[in-house]
Amino acid sequence: MNIVGHSMGGVSGLRLLTQTPINSDRPVIKKFVAIGSPFNDFIDTFDDQNLDELLKNGPTEESERFILYQAEIPNMSKETEVLLIGGALSEDDQSDGTVPLSSALSVHHMLKNNGNETQYMVVEGQGAGHSALHENTEVDKKVSEFLYSK
Repeated sequence: MNIVGHSMGGVSGLRLLTQTPINSDRPVIKKFVAIGSPFNDFIDTFDDQNLDELLKNGPTEESERFILYQAEIPNMSKETEVLLIGGALSEDDQSDGTVPLSSALSVHHMLKNNGNETQYMVVEGQGAGHSALHENTEVDKKVSEFLYSK
């Protein structure tokens, strides 16, 4: 099965994937999509780093939630493919109005280092608002392609 979560739904989805042992009786999660999810709480690290640095090294400041993911990520199946989606309202506002882009993408490096195939998407402009992300046709198309491609 697949999991798609918006905001705290993405946070809960990743917790499920990292807290449940791989060899449990739970269904196999093939793909996981997180849309505008605050994986590093609401900390914006783009004053200290750029997007490339974040994706390669993770955030320069880590929340308790993020640290918990680090400890539990080995529990996540390496077979689960991941798509992280975040919004940037403008060049001056690298957030979706609620979740900083740096938080929504903060777990990218951790997932890659765990062996998970991980993609990301940055939505920009008017359709990048937190509540608009899950209704954005560009996001819908990307999620559909991700979930239904082999």
